[in-house]
Amino acid sequence: MENLSKRAPKPKKGVRSTDPRAHYAKRDLVEGSMRHPLDRADHYRKEAVKCHELAKHAQPAYLGDFYRRIAVRYMFMAEDVLNEARARSDAAHRAIIARGGA
Repeated sequence: MENLSKRAPKPKKGVRSTDPRAHYAKRDLVEGSMRHPLDRADHYRKEAVKCHELAKHAQPAYLGDFYRRIAVRYMFMAEDVLNEARARSDAAHRAIIARGGA
């Protein structure tokens, strides 16, 4: 028979883990490689290229139109991610200057 006293206690419901590794592991599962804006923009561009290639050979023709619209949407998403990253970078730079930094 198994000794139950050697088992780790079950965490209480609603209590967060104090182990920082658990936090980062969960964050990596949720965000993965899509955390960095340049990675996200690159991902969206690659998806746009895939959709563009699908549009070239799609039959019937309305599917080609559909894939082209999706490709355009992915390109806009990539542009939006980069613009947002640029704005955050500019705001951070202004904050540093305001504090008397570089």
